[in-house]
Amino acid sequence: MKKDKKRDIGFYVLIIVVLIAVIFLLLSNNTPEGMNYSEVRRLFENEKVKSLEELLKIYYTSVGRNALLLLNLPPDNRGLFHPADSTRIMEFRKALDDICGKNLAEGARVRAS
Repeated sequence: MKKDKKRDIGFYVLIIVVLIAVIFLLLSNNTPEGMNYSEVRRLFENEKVKSLEELLKIYYTSVGRNALLLLNLPPDNRGLFHPADSTRIMEFRKALDDICGKNLAEGARVRAS
């Protein structure tokens, strides 16, 4: 019974060491094959750039319900965003300006009943 517990502890120690190594690799500038962090993020999280429709849906279900919108776009080790991310965010900004650009309450009069 005690032998099994030692084996289990060794397994958990191995997992922790591997996780620390992966975190160190991601945070250091020596990422695999000269990749930047945003590319590594896409590999590990299997994440693709969200479509404009997906971003608008997220916007309406977060900001539209009085919550914050966290885009979670990390810069690479040069401080730059991935070109695909920055292009999509500029498209998103333009779509928001087109949709929400006019103040519908401008010139309205408020009256208490």
